Amino acid sequence: MRIQSNYAIKQTPYFGANIIDSHGHSGVKESKWNNAPFPSNTLDEFIKQPLTININGKIQTDNVKKVLVSSIDGLSWAEKQQKEVEASGRNRFNLKPEELIFEKDEIQANIDMINKHKENPIYEVMAVCQPTKTKGKADNIRKLIKENEGIIAGLKFHPQGLMLNADSELYDDYLNLAAEKKLPVLFHSQVSINYDLAEPLKELNWSDPEYIYKLAKRHPDVPVILGHTGAGGAVAHNKAINILMQSIENNDAKLYAEISWMDFVNGEQSRYPESILNLIEKLKRKNCLDRILFGTDAPLGCYGERLVHDKNGRQISAKQSYENTIGRIKSAIENKFGDESESIINKIFYDNADELFFKKHWAHLNHTDSPATSDTIKEGAKKLSKTKLACYITACIAIVGAAAYILTKTPLAKKIANKSK
Repeated sequence: MRIQSNYAIKQTPYFGANIIDSHGHSGVKESKWNNAPFPSNTLDEFIKQPLTININGKIQTDNVKKVLVSSIDGLSWAEKQQKEVEASGRNRFNLKPEELIFEKDEIQANIDMINKHKENPIYEVMAVCQPTKTKGKADNIRKLIKENEGIIAGLKFHPQGLMLNADSELYDDYLNLAAEKKLPVLFHSQVSINYDLAEPLKELNWSDPEYIYKLAKRHPDVPVILGHTGAGGAVAHNKAINILMQSIENNDAKLYAEISWMDFVNGEQSRYPESILNLIEKLKRKNCLDRILFGTDAPLGCYGERLVHDKNGRQISAKQSYENTIGRIKSAIENKFGDESESIINKIFYDNADELFFKKHWAHLNHTDSPATSDTIKEGAKKLSKTKLACYITACIAIVGAAAYILTKTPLAKKIANKSK
């Protein structure tokens, strides 16, 4: 659906103005991130307002319809434990994964987000999961889903924060639950990089896309989203993109790419997001443009937690950074793909997430279906509706024609015809 902008200039391309942000976070008033207050209110404020988006000099108004949020408290290392560990001269990496304590457990952290959704339905809940604390049992999340039917939109995992390889068996019960409830799962994906050699490291790589792919292959009917598409810069993004394309080629997992923090320079979105354009091009060739999602990780980074400055030293607001990111990505897509850009933009910024999290045509497929089958089903449904209408009209015409023929051949019709002569 397109919303007419008051700012749209006549005779200029107009792109879909509805947005679903597939990767966000929230908390409560007391929430912290990296021992600093977490700016939950920042996101609350600017997603309620229309966004002014500049697309190659053309101004339009966009609106955020949904943000998929996970609890920052369910991901944060507990401040009390952190202080105790660091006071003893150690760090988190000296702990065993099961020893790590989070600010809130997966019950309370997710109840916070459920309440957030009830206060403002723009927020959709991605339930934070802590398999290291539950010995891999997803019973807490099962109970929350049962008690809050229709509110939890997906599951969220942060292997880096858990210090647990993404292919661990401790994730399996959670993904079995996702398969049962037809829920997508979002993984923080991250390739640790040796920047001197411009190649991936083998250490500290709990969230490596390779591990996520291995897990996804064990659960081929569950949509698994690579959050940040590998993070860590072009080398990391390329590795994640190659793994995504391999999964599509092999048709052995439902991997998706979420594009937050891709092609960032000095803390903000690049005006030429090369990795994003490369991803789009590769997916386009495979007719798999449904596998890419817009996301920001807001309000982290430039969207509230760590504001950036322009070249003149002026601070850029969280809302403006959000608008800049959207405008720069849409501008680059328009420049690269021309007449096809409207369809591509609509898919990335709204349609794909709407299908994945809410409409869920994919839930009626299995992993043996080809990557384009979901689109085929949707198109087929449209064609079927048109066919039904055409058949109905044809039948009506046939009935009227038959009635007319019968009337002209009856004695009464002949008598009337003779009188009129």
